[in-house]
Amino acid sequence: MPLVPWCIRYVAKEAGLFAQEGLDAEIIRTAGNVAPMALVANEVDFAIMFAFLAIPVRAKAGMSFLVDLTDLNVEYQGSTIATRRTFIQKYPNVTARLLHAIIRGVHFFNTRKEDTVRILAEFVGTNDRDALEKSWIYAAKMPAKPYAVESAVQAVINHLAEFDKRYAQRSRAEFIDSRPLSEIDRSGYIDRLYAGR
Repeated sequence: MPLVPWCIRYVAKEAGLFAQEGLDAEIIRTAGNVAPMALVANEVDFAIMFAFLAIPVRAKAGMSFLVDLTDLNVEYQGSTIATRRTFIQKYPNVTARLLHAIIRGVHFFNTRKEDTVRILAEFVGTNDRDALEKSWIYAAKMPAKPYAVESAVQAVINHLAEFDKRYAQRSRAEFIDSRPLSEIDRSGYIDRLYAGR
């Protein structure tokens, strides 16, 4: 039985990935971070997982990457920077510093490949260069300006509404506040960062 994280299952189902392989998406079991361990232990036939989790599995189990879900063109706001609006109002400087740190981290990741691969190797405990390289390529698609994508947020709301009808009345605007990031963007900080590479 395959194991997949909840949000990734949605993306694969929407793209028709399971149907293409003759699988019933409704019987695919969701799981969090246990999917890599289950694959290594030969308890499942395949697993859909985040790239950084796939690195050690590929190194230990000789796993092959079959599909990059980012190539399927299915919108879903899977990775998110989230906090309460009251926190943003009460601690605007902390919020700004956090966003600056994330922006700089993405910049480091995208522009200092060898350093990033070395850090990834330490973090996941493998020197499998091919696995590390593929994971870097996958994650290097992170946008320099991490704005929430409204249609992708709506996809999450629609997905949640399948299980809890209360979400059907919710608006994506309730969940998006781009003001802190917009202020940093308008200052030119991100553009200057990438201009210097």
